[in-house]
Amino acid sequence: MKVHITKTLFYILFIFLLGGLFYIIFLSMGIFFDEWGIKSQVVYFLICSTLLTLFLKPIMTSFEIFTNKIFFPEQEKFKNEIDEICNKMINFVKYNEIFNVFLEGLSKSINNKNIIIFYYQHNDIYTDIYTLEKNEKLNNEILNDKNDSLLKIIKSENSIKIFDIYNDIREKSTLREKLLSLKFKKIIMLGNRNEMLGWIALGELKREKVNPQNINEMLFKLADKLMQAIEHARLYQEAKRESVEKGILIKVVKKISKSRDLQEILNLIIDSLAEIVTYDAAGIFLIDPEQPRNMTYSVLRGYNKKSFEGISLKVGKGIVGWSAQYGKGEIVPDVSKDKRYIKVIKETKSQMVIPIKSGEDVIGVLCLESNKPNFFNGNHYEVVKTFASQAAIGIENARLYFEIQKKEELSQEIKRASDIQRALFPKKVPNILGYEISTFNQYSMELGGDLHDLKKLDEKKLGVAIGDASGKGVPGAILMSTLYATFRMGRESYLEINEVIERLNDSITSLTRPDTYATFFYGILDIQTGIFRYTNAGHNPPYLIKSADEFKKLEIGGTVLGFFKGIKYKKHEVKLEIDDVLVLYTDGITECKNKWDEEFGEKRFLNILLKNRSLAPKKLQEKIVNALHVFAEKSVFSDDISLVIIKKVSEGNIYEELS
Repeated sequence: MKVHITKTLFYILFIFLLGGLFYIIFLSMGIFFDEWGIKSQVVYFLICSTLLTLFLKPIMTSFEIFTNKIFFPEQEKFKNEIDEICNKMINFVKYNEIFNVFLEGLSKSINNKNIIIFYYQHNDIYTDIYTLEKNEKLNNEILNDKNDSLLKIIKSENSIKIFDIYNDIREKSTLREKLLSLKFKKIIMLGNRNEMLGWIALGELKREKVNPQNINEMLFKLADKLMQAIEHARLYQEAKRESVEKGILIKVVKKISKSRDLQEILNLIIDSLAEIVTYDAAGIFLIDPEQPRNMTYSVLRGYNKKSFEGISLKVGKGIVGWSAQYGKGEIVPDVSKDKRYIKVIKETKSQMVIPIKSGEDVIGVLCLESNKPNFFNGNHYEVVKTFASQAAIGIENARLYFEIQKKEELSQEIKRASDIQRALFPKKVPNILGYEISTFNQYSMELGGDLHDLKKLDEKKLGVAIGDASGKGVPGAILMSTLYATFRMGRESYLEINEVIERLNDSITSLTRPDTYATFFYGILDIQTGIFRYTNAGHNPPYLIKSADEFKKLEIGGTVLGFFKGIKYKKHEVKLEIDDVLVLYTDGITECKNKWDEEFGEKRFLNILLKNRSLAPKKLQEKIVNALHVFAEKSVFSDDISLVIIKKVSEGNIYEELS
């Protein structure tokens, strides 16, 4: 207070002296007024007034800097310390590291360790607390009291604001009284883009010779940089999490496709899940196929097996049993408020359950528990749901393996699914006089969901088919294999092409789950006339390139396969003239993405076809694949790719291996 009074008096004295100086100069020039006219005197007065106005602000600014150095010598040092904290925080990508830099740096600058950061890790459902002091200053009951007026004010803000707890907040509040009793002076609210990220409670500034008028300005700057560091860390963590999730899922899918040991598969799933979602206890509970009302724990983590003694695991009993009975997943934020919960671990506060399904049938439940309330969120749910679907595939594969092994008494391992899959395809393209043919196929994983087929039905007809099953990896491969086997049987029946597709749709609808489907295109080429009759079941329309600026899209037919039985499909026909090019492809080409998440698209694909229509099919294929490699900047694409190119020529033929 004394510093402010002294500085104010100093300012008043300086202004008087400055004004007096200009007044003396003005009077000293008055001796010439007798010789000056009125106009000259007015001009002189205006010049003096203008000079005083122009120079007053820079003089006062310089004087302000001068007086601050006298009265607040620590101000510049304090500012530099805040800048140093800001620069350090932005270099870290972990929340605890960022908050530690903030706490340690600010505590040294204000000479007070009384600082607490409350960070809403999951959209204000659960609060993480960061402090330099290890003792618990505020209990969860106060922090989670939804009726507390101060907490309502904090959570309603969506920008950075600084409040003096005593002077700016007058509402009656248990949290306010607790903060004041713990000698906190300020609250910094951390709101960003219509989202409340948390808040900071700050003790008194115990540092002399720092201008208190600039403290809030420095704190606001520090809070703003903290928000930037948090956002940077969040983006980094999300990108890292997505990358880790994809890598782990690919690893799980590959191992599941190779392993038929049920216990090994379930252990793999529960341990791989721990790399993505934190939990204190987890388990996979399976329904007994022989006694469908009974459940057994197959894999446990964090549970004590003795805790299950005397507990009857039944479908419909407990939250796990409820999930098994109704085939639904659920996040339970507080198990103490849920009557369904069976207390197995006394420390458990929240729980999440996801049913493991084979088609519409529930075969088990994946359960996670946490010792923190409100811990699990929607992101966790989606990740665990994906792992539950992989568990279903693994369980069904393992059970099927043992059933086949028992019935057929197999003595050797089942061949790798990818070998079986590739064995289904024809090894060579047919040798057709007057036509050049090229094919290409590349899977994004060991197993794929694409298929293509070329078969000479007789001396005059060539059957051409291409398809794409929903899903990737194991699910897509299983559906594709089923689709192809069913198609081959229907093709041999010599039905009309639309009837083949109609029977194929009915079979796939009966054999697969409702959420699976496939796109398919089938046509028969009359080798002599060049007439091509086809039916398109929701597949990417093939292109018939007629000239450099003329093409047709073969899209007549009907919807995708596998949704509804009894669907009728239309057939259509086009004619291939000499030098016409027929191009069949899967969406892995047009949906191929580059590092900016931009798709290759139909426009680029069509431009390549039109520009290079005069090339031989093999050369055209190479042009397309090379363009994809350049666009995506990688050798293996993120989706399966299949391509069939048929060109009608005047003479000659090609007979080559499938790519």
